Amino acid sequence: MNALDKINLRLHATGVVLLAGSLAVACAYSLRNAGAFGVVSTPMIILTTLWALYAVALGLRLVHALAARILAWVCIVLFALAIVSISAVSKVSAQSAETQSSEVLKT
Repeated sequence: MNALDKINLRLHATGVVLLAGSLAVACAYSLRNAGAFGVVSTPMIILTTLWALYAVALGLRLVHALAARILAWVCIVLFALAIVSISAVSKVSAQSAETQSSEVLKT
């Protein structure tokens, strides 16, 4: 069980780092395309919330506030949320791409 807990910790930390990187790239892309007002899009809110949940779970694990079994279930739920959020982010991104292309065609 101890080896599985170490593996889970490594994978969880890697997930937090990867989500932070994707959040940074998405933020840069969003700021580039947002214009003067810096509108926060729904995908950014979803991604930021998911990253915050992953980071909180990792922090609780590092201070030993979560047992290994509970942390494993939390990681499973967070991973499922990440998978579900991909479709939500894709739909919003596709809609914004269609809106941008129709605006370009109008001009």
